[in-house]
Amino acid sequence: MSQYIKTLEKTYKSFRDVKYILYEVKDSPYLVISFAAYFPVKASYSYLTAFEDLHCNRLYILDNFGFENKGCWYLCENLNFDVEYSIIDLITHIQRICGVSNENVITIGSSKGGWCALYYALKYHFGYVVVGAPQIYLGSYLNDGIENKRNILIGMVGEITIEKVNMLDNLIQKCIVPNKNIHIYFHHGLGDWHLIFHFKKFLESASKYIPNIFSDIKLYQGHEQLMNYFPDFLHEKIKTIIEGNSKELMKKKVNYLDRINVLLDEIASKTILSIVGSLRIRVTIPIHLDNSQFAISLVDSNNKLIYESMFQKETIFEINGIDNTIVKEIKIILRNSIGEIFTKTKSIDWQT
Repeated sequence: MSQYIKTLEKTYKSFRDVKYILYEVKDSPYLVISFAAYFPVKASYSYLTAFEDLHCNRLYILDNFGFENKGCWYLCENLNFDVEYSIIDLITHIQRICGVSNENVITIGSSKGGWCALYYALKYHFGYVVVGAPQIYLGSYLNDGIENKRNILIGMVGEITIEKVNMLDNLIQKCIVPNKNIHIYFHHGLGDWHLIFHFKKFLESASKYIPNIFSDIKLYQGHEQLMNYFPDFLHEKIKTIIEGNSKELMKKKVNYLDRINVLLDEIASKTILSIVGSLRIRVTIPIHLDNSQFAISLVDSNNKLIYESMFQKETIFEINGIDNTIVKEIKIILRNSIGEIFTKTKSIDWQT
């Protein structure tokens, strides 16, 4: 792959030299811009071959700036924003070459790349954003005590202060203005802490000004599983955008609470209740969520509470001393890391 990249890679001269790869399609009005995820060893491109079957211009930009040239979120070094100025200079240059207007620019990325895709689209008024579990509050994310993140943050802002952390946290928030033209498509896993600490807060503020925010939340454990799910969502959304399927694009208009409850229905439907011995019951919830805990309660036919557990990270509950024949319903309770609680009640279906 490295030799393949070298044959395609070009350098754009601006305030800073920017390496990029462009796949140009002469008769397409769309430009997909891929912002790379964070690579801990060496900066690289993301989704380089993911859209070869789609008829659109594709621009891949390398973030080899910052600490050890591993990336600065396409933003700044020591609070010098020449990197950002060079990136948007390159994008504008490519738009002219490809004849693509702002409303037909699609920025994409996951995690780190998702932050960048969202930031550039909001700030420079592009038409579409498709992102997987992006950070929103960049300063807090980088200042969480993990050494490699701290090094990146130092490379971006120099000496770390609360004022600089807050400045980075507010960069996307400052770009939120009334905008009926942009369409933003988010993907998250239910167990990904980005959903709660970043997306939910962003949604609360942005939805007042941006009507076209859409969400896809899938039932999986945490952020490390993002790449098992996001690429298919990304490909589907880009395909839908460039083919102009407006009805398909309007699906999954975001309602955070409704979507969580739908997924809790799925969890409840897959929860297994087993008789494992005399007066011994096992309840197995089918998924572990990094950002949540579960509890259960059991009621009898008179709706009387006969068992209630504490919240726990483990998803297997062993219950002793209860006759299974009197148990009629189970309530599954999910509590996420900011204290929100969701419940689902299901009738008992015993498995022996």
